Amino acid sequence: MSWARLVHFLRVERSEARWLDLLVALVACLVLGWLAASVPHARFVDFVSFSQRAEGLRSGEFWMHPLYPVGYPLLLSGLKEVFGDVLVAGRVLSVAAGVGLSVALSRWISPWLALVVLVQVPVLTYGATEGTDLLAAALAISAVLAGVSKRSWLAGALLGGACLCRYTGIAAAPVVLWLAGWRGLASFALVTSPHWVGAVVLDVSPWPDQGLNMQIGRGPGGGPQPGRVERFFVGLWQVSHHLKTWPALMGLVGLVVGAWRRDLRAVWLLVYGLLHCAGLALAFANPRLALPVLLVMGCGWYWLLPRRWLVLAVPVLLWWGWPKARNVPGDAVLVAEVQQAAQGLEGPYASSTAWFYSEQGGWLRSPWMIWEAAEPGLMTPEKLHAWCKQVGIRMVVLDRARTRRAPGIQGLAMGRKTPGFELVAKGKGWVLLRVE
Repeated sequence: MSWARLVHFLRVERSEARWLDLLVALVACLVLGWLAASVPHARFVDFVSFSQRAEGLRSGEFWMHPLYPVGYPLLLSGLKEVFGDVLVAGRVLSVAAGVGLSVALSRWISPWLALVVLVQVPVLTYGATEGTDLLAAALAISAVLAGVSKRSWLAGALLGGACLCRYTGIAAAPVVLWLAGWRGLASFALVTSPHWVGAVVLDVSPWPDQGLNMQIGRGPGGGPQPGRVERFFVGLWQVSHHLKTWPALMGLVGLVVGAWRRDLRAVWLLVYGLLHCAGLALAFANPRLALPVLLVMGCGWYWLLPRRWLVLAVPVLLWWGWPKARNVPGDAVLVAEVQQAAQGLEGPYASSTAWFYSEQGGWLRSPWMIWEAAEPGLMTPEKLHAWCKQVGIRMVVLDRARTRRAPGIQGLAMGRKTPGFELVAKGKGWVLLRVE
């Protein structure tokens, strides 16, 4: 191919072949699947509670929850039957979310953009990590794009799926329902019906209670609290700190360019991103909660570069983001070591960290928290031992990072011989003890 023909191929915009969507899906499945399989233990602490809720649904428990809707636990419960392991089911859902987002971007915007978004840190990280975040964000963004493409029934259904995974999916509702009209509203109501029917049957409020998140967003009390307007703009400033990566900022420039050119995809994606930012500003933000905005900003690369020149950005973004995507939280590494040491040992367990979990029948189980025995400042080995005997605890996991606030058990956390406890295993920053 001559240089002139290569430049022509890279610059001319035309309808892309359908087989490129399949190629994008295959690449996304291979990349995210390999990343997900490379870390066999849990990388996200909240997933333990998702597992317990998914298991509880089988006996009719935990249908309604003020912070998390029922959709994700339902999917986990069903896929656990297929794979036999709830953690594998969670990883499959995350990989599927990344693949689905890639296919949606390929079909409704460009296969070259789909590859650019795939290799950015948020997708690489959360596509390989069990949890609700990428699934909800992928469904919400796909709903917006389906609405712009006049696929009203599909747009409403995708929006309903996003809201059943995370209540924050509602940030896309004004955009999707404006674009999709009554058809979108009807399919949204149909998909979310398990939530509404559950609320009626159980006679509980169907509305999420984000009071705890709002309290976290306001910060600790004790001083004069800012007014609502001031708190909102302070919240926006806090949200912006999670969006300051160079790929996201370049994508934002591209979104603005696309909106200036009156491309409705850019306009409505930008509106959705702003609505999500506004919602976070009212509560609090972290990288997970800001994920939908980061993905929206990533889509802006389509309007930043000539169409097929986008493929040249893929190796650059992959080189920059791959090491970051492979980072595993220190708590997850620590807990993986404890999990290995605890294999074959019978619980129940108590722990100083919520990261630790035990496995039973393919489900993840939270430990008892040792802080139920006494306040940290009043904790002693004697009080901990008496409490363990009272509630039937056989094994105790202590990590030094969280026991620093309890000086009375520092020796125990260091592995020193203590009456009532037998040291089973010891690692960098943790001990595993048997209650005698």
